[in-house]
Amino acid sequence: MPEKLLLKIPVIAEALTWMTVLGSIQLALRHPENQGPSAKIARQFARQLADKLLEEGILSTEEIALMLRDEMRSANRRTP
Repeated sequence: MPEKLLLKIPVIAEALTWMTVLGSIQLALRHPENQGPSAKIARQFARQLADKLLEEGILSTEEIALMLRDEMRSANRRTP
C-alpha cells in the first residue's frame, strides 16, 4: 500500500454530521454485496466513530448495542 494512503487526515465536524456519516456507513454496510477490503475499513471506521460519539456522550451504550446488533443481523443475512 502506498505510504500516502496511510496519512492521517484530521477532520472536524459537528456531532450531528458525524452521526449522519455513521448512519450512512451502516446503511451502506447492510448491502449484501458490500463486502471485501473497503467494507472492512468502513466497518472499522464506523466502530471508532461510534466509540468517539459514546465517549463524548452523544450516543449511549444502549444505542451502540442496538447498532452492533443490527450490524450482526446484516452480516448473518449475507452468510450463505
